[in-house]
Amino acid sequence: MNMPAILLFVALSLHATSALAICKHHDNFMPGDHDQVIGGIIFADYREDKIEAYFYGEMCWTASEIAEEGNRRIFYKLIAGYDANGRIAGYIPLSSSATAIFTCPKGSILSSSNGYFDHLYNPGPGFHTWVCKSTEAAQPG
Repeated sequence: MNMPAILLFVALSLHATSALAICKHHDNFMPGDHDQVIGGIIFADYREDKIEAYFYGEMCWTASEIAEEGNRRIFYKLIAGYDANGRIAGYIPLSSSATAIFTCPKGSILSSSNGYFDHLYNPGPGFHTWVCKSTEAAQPG
């Protein structure tokens, strides 16, 4: 396969998975009165082929998880391509694929916010934090 065909396949695959988002409210985070953050995720490379993710509040995902324990889930990385023998040749970098795997519920948008959940979980180096922020105006309490 040539590179444009691979990119088209990846784009179509990602588009197809976005319609199959699974959303869940994890009861481990409640936003403050004037906080637009409704949930989020801390994630990092777990192994060469896996992503380790910790979910907080309201958050969605589009890929099938291979392990789940509480708010911790492990996902296979998205495959970039195969070699001539049919073996996996590489994975889409986490920085590029995470936005296709981790999404927000309707009425919110995804944004990077490293350190936001550090007080709930001290993730250490190599972890990234994204949050879902409500697009609705904050209502006075």
